[in-house]
Amino acid sequence: VTSKGGVQIGIGAASSAGVTLTAEVMAPVPVNRAAPAVASWGRERIDIFGRGLDNAAFHKAWAQRWHPSPDAWEPIGGGFINSLAVESWGPDRLDVFGIGLDKAMWHKAWAQGWFPSQNDWEPLGGGFASPPTVASWGPERLDIFALGLDQAVWHKAWAQGWFPSRVGWEPLGGKFISQPTVCSWGPGRLDIFGVGLDKAMFHKAWANGWHPSPAWEFLGGGFTSPPAVCSWGPERLDIFALGLDGSMWHKAWAQG
Repeated sequence: VTSKGGVQIGIGAASSAGVTLTAEVMAPVPVNRAAPAVASWGRERIDIFGRGLDNAAFHKAWAQRWHPSPDAWEPIGGGFINSLAVESWGPDRLDVFGIGLDKAMWHKAWAQGWFPSQNDWEPLGGGFASPPTVASWGPERLDIFALGLDQAVWHKAWAQGWFPSRVGWEPLGGKFISQPTVCSWGPGRLDIFGVGLDKAMFHKAWANGWHPSPAWEFLGGGFTSPPAVCSWGPERLDIFALGLDGSMWHKAWAQG
């Protein structure tokens, strides 16, 4: 039996005349394949979020033990079509984002309690075809990206308020086949990567403005997966993705 259903075959009877087979059609097993999202705001603290079989969001935390328990999960409401994204800008702060059943972006924050409430989510507008990705370069700063219904990248920032507005989004152009990924190596710096319609990698950076703009920097290659990126400090980026041959490929930025 698989998540797409299956057929169970058994031997009903056997004799010298032959074998009689019986078949039972098994119902599909409901499996949600949305990847979990995880963040840490400090030592000995982990917060994990996933989309349940009912499309709602669920949460579990580690703080010297699992909360609410090793097997249980905290329901936090909502209804989502793909994976969630979470970021922490500092101790006791979490910001969770997801694409709702209406394809708009929704947000929930933890700051000594759930905002706007345990089960409610804040609507942030837009229309999206990919899961969100989010980064923070410091306290009170968030940058959220996702592919719009037009396959271009759209952006919203939090800096003591939503920019360009609570429901508005900034268009960053491009055309991509999967969700973008973003990394910050320090205050005022963002690097975004995505796989274009030609399956090559493209890049755009924020450093007191978008570079290049309105275009994206072509980085070549041919890829079948979304990219992953990390930074170990200023002026260093490492980017990974699966190539057309199914193997892992890497590119680094180190002052050029």
